[in-house]
Amino acid sequence: MYLFVGISLITFLMTFSQNFIKFLSLGSRFIKQTDNRGILKAIELTKHELKELNESDMEDFTKVVRRMRIENKLSGLCKNLRDNQEMVRLKGASVDLICGYAVKFILVLMLAYISFKYRYTPVVVFDDRFDFAPLGGIVTFPTGVPNAISVPFWVFSCNLSFKWFGGYLSTMLAS
Repeated sequence: MYLFVGISLITFLMTFSQNFIKFLSLGSRFIKQTDNRGILKAIELTKHELKELNESDMEDFTKVVRRMRIENKLSGLCKNLRDNQEMVRLKGASVDLICGYAVKFILVLMLAYISFKYRYTPVVVFDDRFDFAPLGGIVTFPTGVPNAISVPFWVFSCNLSFKWFGGYLSTMLAS
């Protein structure tokens, strides 16, 4: 019975581990936010400088050139701010991705160990009323116990079932 529940739980966690890690948002917890106060202050000062220039009475070539320089400086500062925010977001996403694959790797190792160690132990044994006639050899391999479900077949069927269920849930939630 512990194999039945344990394998089902591990394959469930394997299927939905990426979603759990996204839900926990581990990337935002491990990545230190960059300090954008200097850039924000420079943007505010540049906007103030542009406002003062627009309020002045000068209407010559130097005003136009100064305005263009200030606008270029402002667009550069805004680009730096966006780049910093995007870098933090990408670092968080990479942490989430690495954690997700690390969890999946650990769970796969656990399943491989269970499959290897308990390969001759049946997960569930049915009485003689059940007949796995066309697939009996595949379902019971390598246990050799008639009307039994082997560990490798149970791992395969749980993994396939949870993947289908996860795909169904994702399509239902997307629409």
